[in-house]
Amino acid sequence: MEEIIFQEKYTIRSYETDAFSKVSLTALCNFFQDIAGKHASKLNFGFDYMISKKLFWVLSRLKVEIFKYPGWREEIFIKTWPSGTKGLLAYRDFQILDKYSNILGLAKSGWLAISHTTRRPQKVDFTTELLPALPDKCALKDPLDKLPQVENSEIGDIFRVRFSDLDMNKHVNNVKYIQWILDSYPIEMKERLWLNSFEINFLAESTINNEIEVHIQRNQKEELSYLHSLIRKDDNKEICRAIAVWRNNNYRSQIRKE
Repeated sequence: MEEIIFQEKYTIRSYETDAFSKVSLTALCNFFQDIAGKHASKLNFGFDYMISKKLFWVLSRLKVEIFKYPGWREEIFIKTWPSGTKGLLAYRDFQILDKYSNILGLAKSGWLAISHTTRRPQKVDFTTELLPALPDKCALKDPLDKLPQVENSEIGDIFRVRFSDLDMNKHVNNVKYIQWILDSYPIEMKERLWLNSFEINFLAESTINNEIEVHIQRNQKEELSYLHSLIRKDDNKEICRAIAVWRNNNYRSQIRKE
């Protein structure tokens, strides 16, 4: 059996940074999906295996906590492993490390096996024997629960889906939703705050020419925390929900060794 924990090295390139020369959250999320696909293939439940079963993996839930954002040209190492299943969800965890084995960030994701025929989620029991997991090794302790409904929100921005937003399935790439949420914040806020935690539930799809409203509401349960809901204007369908937690620039997370 291949190693259950898989690691890849990534060098932060200029087009993966933000205006402050730090890696963007969306770049990190792309890294997560890149390494998840590679590892799933090595464990023989990746794209080709799923296609043979008339299924495909879809990211349903994701939570990321960042303690320090690496900068341009820095080398980082991402580790990933399957961490078990619950109901329809298959879980995969991540660590972001620097070259000194300091943990820069952690993430947990939940994936659904979707039927090509019905476009509905399928139970992942069929992969239980094929799907090795480390259920006791959790990057983040909190479960990936359903996020609360956003009420009394304001519209922070509106985006129209362009061709460049689509993935190979002709639906909006999930990282685009994260980008739209983060783009709805003013730059003045980003100059004095940094994003410490981000959690998102993906609920539905959107495609070319759909208009997407980004709704925002202050989260009363935590300081500098905001709830988001993305609404497809065509039919008022909720596409995803998210929570973003920001910190003042003088706030420093505790960096620890692996």
